[in-house]
Amino acid sequence: MANKIIIKKYENESILVTEDNFATDISNKADLVDGKIPESQLPSYVDDVLEYANLATLPVTGEAGKIYVTIDSNKTYRWTGTIYVEV
Repeated sequence: MANKIIIKKYENESILVTEDNFATDISNKADLVDGKIPESQLPSYVDDVLEYANLATLPVTGEAGKIYVTIDSNKTYRWTGTIYVEV
């Protein structure tokens, strides 16, 4: 039986990891480059987030499954099929 390692995550919560899966768990972490996660390590759905200068510059017809961010207000929107709604 593998030894147990307890990693404290939050004040009142812990994560239990065994030596057997610790190497795998730690190898799956994202690396930081200048405080940011490289694009190559982001999940595939992240490319479904699109930035536009403001609400007026969003495409007339959006795409389902995409998230639109307006840079001027930093608000996020999704396309309902007929209009953009704030998320």
